[in-house]
Amino acid sequence: MGRSIFSFFILFCVFFLFSCAGKESAEKPESFSRLTVDLPGEKASLTLEYPAGWKIDTAQDYCDLIAYGPEDVYSMVTAEPSGSEGLEAFIRKFFQAFSFHENFSIHEEIAVDDPVAGSKIIIYSYRETARNKQFTEYTLFCPAEQGVVVIQYTAPGNLFEKYRSRFRQLSKTVAINPPAREVYGL
Repeated sequence: MGRSIFSFFILFCVFFLFSCAGKESAEKPESFSRLTVDLPGEKASLTLEYPAGWKIDTAQDYCDLIAYGPEDVYSMVTAEPSGSEGLEAFIRKFFQAFSFHENFSIHEEIAVDDPVAGSKIIIYSYRETARNKQFTEYTLFCPAEQGVVVIQYTAPGNLFEKYRSRFRQLSKTVAINPPAREVYGL
């Protein structure tokens, strides 16, 4: 009887160790890629992070960077001149461009000072008629020296809530880096 309890105890310990080892490997932290994008017309740059598995494309004419994630999730980064109008006027013009989409509606507007002071996050949805699909976007508008940096995190409407906290996490990695100072006389 004593041997069977001892054998059972050893077997239980081995099972427990293997089950814990499997959990450790399954809970590895996700790796991220840190990217730098030069802002047009400025000597400044933008840095931000995306999950390492996302495909990054900087060869598009309509944006400075697009990152493709899983499940038709993607992100676009565009640096736009805003003139002397300021952030609010730029945002109004930005949304006028969405008037051709069906079912366009703004859900939430959040003023934030992180990651960049004076930024605004606006969550909105629309139906893209070309693909007949509903999308929701978590868009970060960051004021820059000579314009506005727009970072759109997009998910199909039914998947947005699944990715919402991820989009917020990614938006907190954004930084607008001032141009390097030139040193004279060395």
